[in-house]
Amino acid sequence: MVGIPLSRPVRFLARDTLYRGPLIRAFLNKVYAIPVNRDAASSTTIRQAARQLQQGFLVGIFPEGTRSSDGRIGALKPGFIALVRRADVLIIPVGLAGTGAAFPRGAWFVRPAKCRVVFGAPLQPETLAQLKGHGSEQVLLETVRDAMVRCYEEAREWMTR
Repeated sequence: MVGIPLSRPVRFLARDTLYRGPLIRAFLNKVYAIPVNRDAASSTTIRQAARQLQQGFLVGIFPEGTRSSDGRIGALKPGFIALVRRADVLIIPVGLAGTGAAFPRGAWFVRPAKCRVVFGAPLQPETLAQLKGHGSEQVLLETVRDAMVRCYEEAREWMTR
């Protein structure tokens, strides 16, 4: 859903367990997804994603690590902080509403449903530079999560109209 309205391709980080099936593995390789172990992201994954960002590609990360059961923004995993520290790029927060109805957890197929994607104001590298230092990880996580929540609430508000 996030990549559909964009004119540039996005390389998404995808959990490595998705690569077990040959069909989904072929699809993920075709769309240039980057496999990541959600429990222990390796420095190789971080380096690969940072290299893509430095080359001008978009990299999509779901910093919660998984979809929530109710669609709300959950706690963010601190693993993406390593990527933020390594790549001097902006972060574009995104909020999704309706995707739980379109593709619920455990579903095999997408269902017809109204969905909304809201892109927030970018968090600039200058702002992030102040939050990247050791000891400020929690403030960085809260800043990114707050931006995502604002996008989600705007998307959800549209859904209730």
